[in-house]
Amino acid sequence: MKVATWHGGTRFTLDEVPEPVAGPGQVVAAVETAGICGTDVHATQGLFPYKPPLVLGHEYTGVVRAVGRGVSKRLIGRAVACEPSYGCGTCAECEAGRVSQCPNLTRVGGFAQRVAMPALRASPAPRARSGRGRSHRARRVLSGRARVVPDAA
Repeated sequence: MKVATWHGGTRFTLDEVPEPVAGPGQVVAAVETAGICGTDVHATQGLFPYKPPLVLGHEYTGVVRAVGRGVSKRLIGRAVACEPSYGCGTCAECEAGRVSQCPNLTRVGGFAQRVAMPALRASPAPRARSGRGRSHRARRVLSGRARVVPDAA
């Protein structure tokens, strides 16, 4: 499996890494789209506390391919909007709502073919109805303005 690894500054490499495996409470998603966010650009400029080597990309969508223990198998095959960056929740930056500045930030970068991440960080996109394509609600989910919780098992 390939990932784009940031090595500091403007240096990136395309690397082979082992396939991710879904642990308890996790999903493996095949990345379909990944955007380059200002946060990614700022990281390469040293404006965020990210330390290379690191797989960047935190705005991405994918399709769930596997689930770990405790996660509904009904998620397999679902399109998901991924938000795989989360802070510790206890530092001053997290308390102020600046999670991207958390010194203990966990990131599961989307510049990869597949990722393993907590299921709660993968929001299923609503299924299209009546052949009308994605609903307004789906666009809101994919743009980050709404949160859809996974279906109960």
